[in-house]
Amino acid sequence: MAELISVDGEITQVAPSSGEMFSVEELQAHVGGCFQVVPQTHHPDRVFLCDEDGLQKRLKPNKKASIRLERPIVGNVLVISHDEWD
Repeated sequence: MAELISVDGEITQVAPSSGEMFSVEELQAHVGGCFQVVPQTHHPDRVFLCDEDGLQKRLKPNKKASIRLERPIVGNVLVISHDEWD
């Protein structure tokens, strides 16, 4: 099951509507726009997605995601398994 880490620090469990894989539209809805993969090596079994235009949109810092990834991240972050997207 995926986790949505919001900028206010709340972590919510989310699941794809199909039960297996997230659609592009679902991924975009969770992060608030077009998404990008956050390069990281700390959690090789997980994929971290954020709004690719988060800095330009001046989204708020995501402290919990930044701590987990040891790098500054802005906006909501969706953490999924490799099996939950194509």
